[in-house]
Amino acid sequence: MWQQNKMEHVNQSTLENLNPMELPPLPGNPLVSVLIANYNYAQYIGEAIESVLNQTYQNFEIVICDDGSTDNSLEVIRRYAERDSRIKYIAKENGGVASALNECLRIAQGQIGCFLDADDRFKPDKIEAVVKSLSGSTDEGMVIHPLHVINPYGRRVRSLPIPRKLDSGWLAPTVLRNFGSWLCPPASGISFRRDVITKILPIPEELKKNADGYVMFGLPLLTKVVSLPIPLADYRLHGKNVTGLGWASPEVIEYTVTLRLYLRKAVLGKLGIDINFDDEELVRGLAEPIVLYYLQTGRTLPLLTNSAIDMRKPLSFLYGKKQYYIYRALFFLPPRLNLFIIRQWHSNMGLKKMSDYIRLILIRLRKGW
Repeated sequence: MWQQNKMEHVNQSTLENLNPMELPPLPGNPLVSVLIANYNYAQYIGEAIESVLNQTYQNFEIVICDDGSTDNSLEVIRRYAERDSRIKYIAKENGGVASALNECLRIAQGQIGCFLDADDRFKPDKIEAVVKSLSGSTDEGMVIHPLHVINPYGRRVRSLPIPRKLDSGWLAPTVLRNFGSWLCPPASGISFRRDVITKILPIPEELKKNADGYVMFGLPLLTKVVSLPIPLADYRLHGKNVTGLGWASPEVIEYTVTLRLYLRKAVLGKLGIDINFDDEELVRGLAEPIVLYYLQTGRTLPLLTNSAIDMRKPLSFLYGKKQYYIYRALFFLPPRLNLFIIRQWHSNMGLKKMSDYIRLILIRLRKGW
């Protein structure tokens, strides 16, 4: 997401006292744990497993938690596990992605972890590239990379990967100023050292969808991020996954607000970082990047059908395809001019509606806590 102006909730002394944790050197041939949380993806899970088995780097384990699937996912997983002892799996009652990932992380043995969504797949050199990036460094504990977008049948649907730009380096100041927002890929583009992620575990199980976002926001507060420029995984777009719904869908917006509250409640508390988050600052800090990110995503993702636009209509400023394409054209302008225009149109465009909607979500969430 776009970086925001400096927020009042972060003072300079807090930022100056934050430093990446010192990490011991990795062994020469580290074990890599590929972590897969599966729910009713029997049609895709085999392809995900195959993509790991075909890696150029072979010192790995595949750890799968089936989260109460009602299709034949377990049958597919068992069949692969019988053929390769590096595949471990556990089956449990449905509890959401966070509980499934916690189970994976509990039994994983690797010094390095890689998320892989059950409907995605790795490129053959993915794990090798991650190991090379983390080897020899004592302050870099997270690796990210872009992904190619594929359709339900595994065919690439556009030449440019997502995201087109990624953040890297020591990002704690950016993450704190932006309420957790930074340029990061979906789950299958995220890898990490185990000794870093343990600092923020367990993942709150209330985050039942896209819980890897909790990890995405917590890890940069602990360690430097390595950003690789080449796509090392395929992200499957099929309409059921959260990212495919778009930022302007009620489900994803509510998830985003909930995640920011947990960033304050859980991650910052576990790390001992004391920051004053005001609700109105949270609204201002989220509304603008959500609107901007939605517009950028609308230009880069192949999900721009009439039905997708109609789905967003109640919460957005998109009242028709004409207005949509005019507004989308803003992203050919320089970023600062782009932001200026967005802010000037605050009163009668989508930013005010988004702010009001986020306030309603905050009120409802607080009543439930």
